[in-house]
Amino acid sequence: MKTSSVAAVVAGCSLVLGCDMEPQVLFVTDGNPFHSLQLTDAQGVCIAPYRVSYLTTFDGAASNGCWVREGPNIHAQFPKLKDKLVPLGEFRRTTLGEYRNSSLD
Repeated sequence: MKTSSVAAVVAGCSLVLGCDMEPQVLFVTDGNPFHSLQLTDAQGVCIAPYRVSYLTTFDGAASNGCWVREGPNIHAQFPKLKDKLVPLGEFRRTTLGEYRNSSLD
């Protein structure tokens, strides 16, 4: 198969499947006792109004969970872990979040 044919197949698959299969991270914070908490605007398996989030710990473990804003905090839930309450002010927008002008308000 020629290189141009391969590129055409990849481009066609991208158009059919979309650009990203994983939710895109719009906000992130670094904290203690976790390494990073990332928030997306995708619902995924989360029940509305919760959205998909990702947590990584200092030991390298990673977990998917769900988050929702509760007053001045973000409430994040992860299987087999304690819930996390993180103040809104601890989060910063990612480049994509800036581009989309996303807000946690």
